[in-house]
Amino acid sequence: MPLTSLTGALAVALAATALTAPAEAGGLNIAPLSDGTPGHAGGGGDERATMSIALYQGDTLVKQSPGRSLTVYSGLPDEPSPYRVTLDVERDAQRWGTSTRTRTEWTFLSAKPPEGSPYETDIPMLQLDYDVERLGPLARITVSATTQEWLDSPVKADKATLAVSYDEGRTWQDARLVPGGKGRWSATVRAGGSLSLRATAADAGGGTVSQDIIRAIVAE
Repeated sequence: MPLTSLTGALAVALAATALTAPAEAGGLNIAPLSDGTPGHAGGGGDERATMSIALYQGDTLVKQSPGRSLTVYSGLPDEPSPYRVTLDVERDAQRWGTSTRTRTEWTFLSAKPPEGSPYETDIPMLQLDYDVERLGPLARITVSATTQEWLDSPVKADKATLAVSYDEGRTWQDARLVPGGKGRWSATVRAGGSLSLRATAADAGGGTVSQDIIRAIVAE
C-alpha cells in the first residue's frame, strides 16, 4: 500500500518583510501549501483553501486578515519586541484528501532594521519540513527545522517534539524522536488509515514554530 502525503504543507516560503521599517510598518506573506519539491510554494490550489493569518505583539493582537498575507502600516516599536504569527488553512477533504486542515504558529523577535537596510528584510522564522518512509506496517517520519535557507546564516533548531493522531486530531500520542544531526530528528510510528502530525521546534535564540497537519499522511 503506497503512503501518500503533502510534505512541507506550510511555511515553505517565508518571504516575509521585516515587521519594522522606517514607517514603523511591515508585512507578512506566507505561502501556505506546497509539494515536496525544493523551491515550490503556493499557487493553484491556494485560492481554493480558506486561510486566515494573524500577527500578535506579545499577547496583543495587532492585525488579523483573511488569506495568507497582511500589512501593518504604523505603530510598531523600533526596539526588539516579541511577535507571534498564526496561519490557519482549511480545504475540501474530498477534493484534496491530505493536509485538509493546518495550523502553524511562529514566535520570534523583530526590530526596526538599521539605517541603509533594504526596504524589505526577511524575518528569520523556523520552518518545519517532513520526510516519510514506509516500513511495512510502520512509517519513519523525519522532521527537520531551520530558518529560511536563502538567509546568510540559517539557524537550525536544537529542540523538537512530535505527536501523531489517528482520529484527525481528536486525540494525540507523543512520538519518540531520535536525533539525526543538527536540526533533524526521526520517529517510527504505526502507519494505518490517516495520520495527522503535531510538531514543534525551537532554536537557541528563542524562535519557535508549532504546526498541526490534519490528514498529513494517508495509507492507501
